[in-house]
Amino acid sequence: MNQSFELRNSLWRNAVLFALCLGLFVPGLLLQMWQIWYGLILFGGGTILFGYRTFDRRVKVVIDERGIQDFRSRKYGLVPWGDVASFEFTNVKGNYYLYYFPRDPSKFHQPSSKVGKWLDKKIKFRVQVSLQNMSVDIGGLSMFMKKMIAAHSSVQLPVNQVSA
Repeated sequence: MNQSFELRNSLWRNAVLFALCLGLFVPGLLLQMWQIWYGLILFGGGTILFGYRTFDRRVKVVIDERGIQDFRSRKYGLVPWGDVASFEFTNVKGNYYLYYFPRDPSKFHQPSSKVGKWLDKKIKFRVQVSLQNMSVDIGGLSMFMKKMIAAHSSVQLPVNQVSA
């Protein structure tokens, strides 16, 4: 089952945003309309950001048999499937986010304040992986992750025993 999901920035989504920002930035720059310098700064920054994302084809997130690794945030490194209890996807205005819940949150998160400890009791700690502007097959990825979590689960499900 050598299946691997290598998630990169979506070429077309970022190219459209790059062209939009460039189209709004260049006319203001060429006409030297300095009265709208806020717009020039905003769309100039967007042109740089989305131009970089359009042509940057490096892998951002790898999800394979070993686990989940987010190269944008090197905070956790490779998280093996044995440390992942469950996951969920959320969709916010067309952008997907992957949340996975670790089996032992203390390996990933140590709250230092009383408020942080209180929040840990009230809400379940989760790690967020942004899939914003990435081309992702959510259905295939979800099925793969369910299989991997079930295969690496240390808790054995009870087997139905048939009595004769």
